[in-house]
Amino acid sequence: MDINLNPYLPVLHRNLPRLLSLYSSDITHPLCGCGDRRYWSWKLIDFPNGTFQGAAFGLSKLLMAGLLPKDMDNDAIQLRIEKMISVVPMLVDRHGALSEAIPNESSFCVTGLVLSDCLGAIHSLDNLLNSKRRQEFFEYLEPLAKFLMLHDETHGIISNHLATNALAMTRWGKVTGDPDALHRAEVWLDRIRNHTNKEGWIFEYSGADPGYQSWCTSSLAQISEIAPEFELQDLLDKSFSFLEAFALPDGSFANGCGSRMTRFLMSGGAELQARKSEPAARLASFARIHIRSRKFVSLDSVDEPNLIPFFNDVALAAVNVQENTNIDLPKSKTRNFPDAGLYLHRNKDYISTINVKRGGWFSLTKNSSDSSTVINPGPVAKTDNGKVLRAVRGKLISYSRDKMIIKSDLEIIERMLPSPIKFIILRVLSLTIFRSVRLGNSIKKLLAKLLILENGKNYGSVERTIIFSTGVATDKILSGDVKLITNTDGFSPSHMASQAYWQVSDDTSSKS
Repeated sequence: MDINLNPYLPVLHRNLPRLLSLYSSDITHPLCGCGDRRYWSWKLIDFPNGTFQGAAFGLSKLLMAGLLPKDMDNDAIQLRIEKMISVVPMLVDRHGALSEAIPNESSFCVTGLVLSDCLGAIHSLDNLLNSKRRQEFFEYLEPLAKFLMLHDETHGIISNHLATNALAMTRWGKVTGDPDALHRAEVWLDRIRNHTNKEGWIFEYSGADPGYQSWCTSSLAQISEIAPEFELQDLLDKSFSFLEAFALPDGSFANGCGSRMTRFLMSGGAELQARKSEPAARLASFARIHIRSRKFVSLDSVDEPNLIPFFNDVALAAVNVQENTNIDLPKSKTRNFPDAGLYLHRNKDYISTINVKRGGWFSLTKNSSDSSTVINPGPVAKTDNGKVLRAVRGKLISYSRDKMIIKSDLEIIERMLPSPIKFIILRVLSLTIFRSVRLGNSIKKLLAKLLILENGKNYGSVERTIIFSTGVATDKILSGDVKLITNTDGFSPSHMASQAYWQVSDDTSSKS
């Protein structure tokens, strides 16, 4: 594709300045190449977030494909990439792992993410690196690989993490010839297979989440390219078929309907698979058409903790972009996924996207590209003392062409906010319990239970009726000494850092 027609390049090029500004370029400093500016420059935190080192992958892809801005020097960017990899030994903990949220965290996710990205960068730069330099880089990264060979994620089934780490160990196994690394990757791939529903969705914490599934699928697509022996094509086809259902007529994607409430789309895997899978080709086409206008959440909207993975995925998409941008998505009347609790009901005017398990959360999208999605976050109530209640464990009571009725329990939302005393407790834990990976994992389980999972006391029940012809929902309390809250704009039922990133439909006059 002509560079000037590549829809991903404007997004990448306008974000390169804020990305490159994150990294220390002081060659006399031991942290030269470190990307966590809050650590090395502002000095506002007491540990480095290792995630930033992963930008080596996206930069190397753009460099080798000749897709960097014309005023950027290739040799200078290569040097930056090498610094990002060379500083990794300064960032690992005593176990050979990286942190993201607290010191000594030994993050399974970030360790795999950075290992995968740095190995991908080394592979891309292969012709520019001599054998000595390559070997040095592998030695820098070996502690990360050893950590992943010994440790696992235990606080939930988080498929995007499993896929990322499987990609890391696949790359490590391919460059080192270590069959144990490939076996490790296969263990995590089998776990993903075992948690893939017949409806095509892949388990993510507590259910289906299209946004994170697009992230997971992007990693799986890359594994399929370098290790076809893992036979992932059937899984990929099913995943893309599920994902394309949430590509909506106004250009938005999912809009927070899933278990983790995301509305981003990662299309790198779809571009990789566009010639092998029709659903992937349609999803990639959708992304190309709408990424310029910020109709769905992508690189322009995310904050620093997610900047690097999104940059890398958009770079992957840009390098693999296909010519055809006019493939229409199928316009079936409905796409229902009962096991996931997700229903997409279409009539002549609207598509209603409904999450039954979240009490009837729904979005309303007109059947035209010049409209915007309107979101109703589901029933919300409060107790006499002002505690906010969310709808959980929703059950479908009836469903017809005209309406849907859902009954749910009401549970208090735990909104834990940071405070000095909580940070002191976290730091004490990081200096004691988190020095043990096993004990640290037990704390992560507790935090996941408190912040994300549904397991609180039942304060009553609520019924929601959705009328499809008007797109109007009405709620009534069935039991409990609670009252409905009517103004629920922007309501969030639980902790999830990657939800509610800005997209153009948030502030548009075409909402109606």
